[in-house]
Amino acid sequence: MEELMAVFTGRIKGRRAGRGGFSLAEVIISLGVVSFGMLSILGMLPVGLSMFNKARSNTVEAQIVQGISNEILLTDFGHLAAMADQTFYFDNEGKSLPGTDVAQKIYTVVVRLKNLSSSNAFPLSIANDEAYNVQIVIENKFSAGERTFPVLVANNNSNEP
Repeated sequence: MEELMAVFTGRIKGRRAGRGGFSLAEVIISLGVVSFGMLSILGMLPVGLSMFNKARSNTVEAQIVQGISNEILLTDFGHLAAMADQTFYFDNEGKSLPGTDVAQKIYTVVVRLKNLSSSNAFPLSIANDEAYNVQIVIENKFSAGERTFPVLVANNNSNEP
C-alpha cells in the first residue's frame, strides 16, 4: 500500500515528481545534433535546385527539337531547302516567339541542311540529293555552348503521282 501511495504522491525512492526532465547539457547536445542535420540538408538545397533547372531545361529543349523535327518531317521534300539556316526563338516554356520579340527569348534554334552522298552516309546507300542530314542546333541563353540534334530526312517520292 505504501508503494501505491508513493506513486500517487510522486515520491519514489527519495525523488520528487517536480525534479524530472532534461538537464541543460542534454538540451544543448540535442540542439547541436539537430542543427548539424538541418545545415546538412540546407547545404544540399542549391545542388538540388541546380539539377532541377538543368532537368527542366533539357525537357524544354527536347520538346522544342521534337516540334521542329515534326515540322521538318511533314514538309514536302522539295520545299525542305527553304528551311535551311532559319532561326527560331523560344521562351522558357518552349513556346515559339516571333523574331522581333527578342527580350523573352531563351532558346535560339537554327536549322541546317546537309546533302548526303553515298560516301558519308554509311551504312545507308542513298543516291545524291535524295536525303538531307538536318541538324537542329539549339542554344540556351543561360548555359554555355550549343547542342546539335540530327534528323535524317529521305525523299519518299510523296510528290510523284
